[in-house]
Parts: sequence; structure tokens; C-alpha cells
Amino acid sequence: MRAQFSLLLAILIFIGTTPVMAQTVFSSCGVKGSTTLYDLSSNRWVMTDQADADRQTLPASTFKIFHSLIALDTGATTLGEVFEWDGVEREFPIWNEDTTLEDAFRNSTIWVYEELANRIDHSTYQRYLHWADYEGNGDIEHGQDSNFWVYGAFGISPKDQIAMLVSLYKNELPFSRQSMNIVKSFMKEDENTYGKTGWTQQDGTHIGWWVGYRETSVGPIFFATRLTKPESENLGNFLECRKQITNVLINEYLKNGH
Repeated sequence: MRAQFSLLLAILIFIGTTPVMAQTVFSSCGVKGSTTLYDLSSNRWVMTDQADADRQTLPASTFKIFHSLIALDTGATTLGEVFEWDGVEREFPIWNEDTTLEDAFRNSTIWVYEELANRIDHSTYQRYLHWADYEGNGDIEHGQDSNFWVYGAFGISPKDQIAMLVSLYKNELPFSRQSMNIVKSFMKEDENTYGKTGWTQQDGTHIGWWVGYRETSVGPIFFATRLTKPESENLGNFLECRKQITNVLINEYLKNGH
């Protein structure tokens, strides 16, 4: 799939004039990590850290994009299904109520997607992940409560994320057009931005994602920002920085890099 839209040549450039300038936005938030951009109109990759763009970690709730597509296309759920809360009090109040798939997507309601994972066997996941070239490291066996995207050893890289998103944007994933349009509507955050956040812990480290794309006058700019911070440190504005950093770098790219 990746070869179909010519994501074979990575053009490494840095926002501004030096890699140091690009990393300033991360250090100012007290985090490490990277932002990877892909400009579809010019077939240009922008990476603040080329090695990190290839590094695979748990995708956390960003996997809800692909997970929703599988669930809808296989009939594991329907757009109108209401998932009944089981009465177990969970971390966030918004999770402690009946919910639809769209609300579960937007609120990152973990238990809804764990319920879906109980309805979808591993061979189905493996088949769709392979068809979409979104397999990452392929390890979906070591999760918790059927959840291999927040817990376990499954690994996806920022470049993997963008390759999948480009295929989704171009309606080239192995799902029905209807399912893809539904999930894109779930992802819509404002007039021009489509995305999904994610947050988990792995090997003593907070991992925070924001992936998606922004429609611009020059075409869509795809993004995958992944931040890391030791669990031993105060979380601070870690979660807010996912979007803040991404927006700064996209704006800088549109201003100077395009």
C-alpha cells in the first residue's frame, strides 16, 4: 500500500534553519520526542528526528482510527449501537456512562474498544493490518483484557501512522468507503483538522501521540507527533503539548518550508 502513493523517498528537512531550532519546541515543553510531517502535494517528508520517525512504540488510542474501521467493516458494531456501561467506575467520569462508538472514539473510552476486541478475533486483526500495511512489529498477542494497543508489545512508528492516514485520506484502505467516511467524521476536530490523540505508559515512560492531517491551501499536511517523558516526573502540560508542538511546526513549515 505504501508504495502506491510513493512514500519511498524521505526528504529530510528541518523546521527553520537547524535541527536545534526544531527541538526547541520540545525542550520548552519539558519533553522529548519528534514530529513527522508529510506534505501530500509535494511528496515531501519533514522529520525533526529521522531515527525517531522509524521507532515503533505502542500506538495507544491512535489505534482507534484503524480499530473503528475494522469494527464497522466486519459488523462487530454499527454506528447506532449504544454500549451499556457495566457500572465499573473508571478513571474519567465521561467513561462511566452508556456511549456510542463516536463518543467512545472522541472520549477515548477504553472499555468500549476492549469490548470490540472481544468480538474480533486476532486473525481478523492480522488480516486487515497486513492488507493495509499497518502491521508495525506485528505483535498483537501480549495485551491486557484483549487490549494490545495501550498495553503489551505492539509497535507502530510515526511513519507507519502517516502511511495509514494517507491511505485513509485517499480512500485506499481495505475498507468500505462508507466506513472510511464515518471514521473521518469521528476524527474531525475543527473545520480543517482531523486527528486522534493517544496516551499510555511503556517501560517507565509516558508516551503521548497526536496523529492526523490538516487541510491547507496547498493540500493536506499529515502529522504524527509522539512525545515521551519519564513516569517518575510530573506530567505537567505533557498532554497539551502534543497539539501545541504539532501546530507550531505545521505553521512554521507552511510559512518557511513549503
